[in-house]
Amino acid sequence: YLTLKPRIMEAYRALGYPEGDFDPVLERAIGVLLATRPLEGDIALREKVITYEFVDPDIESLPAAAKQLLRMGPDNMRGVQTKLREIAVQLGLHPTT
Repeated sequence: YLTLKPRIMEAYRALGYPEGDFDPVLERAIGVLLATRPLEGDIALREKVITYEFVDPDIESLPAAAKQLLRMGPDNMRGVQTKLREIAVQLGLHPTT
């Protein structure tokens, strides 16, 4: 991350965020994913053009990254969250969960 951070900052600025550091953005993103709780059992979906959406409006209103994480299934989701916690520790980030 530290090696790539200058390039990440360039890309972040190119997206229209000229001020500030990317670390808080990464910290918030990790926080959103760590706060997403696995869903157990069958989850109702409905077809939406070429994709699917969650029938439950509370789930459908989650951030896109959280919904993608949920689509991995509970076991894979927990594995990704474990790695995200490790990454956050290594980067000295403190995502809120």
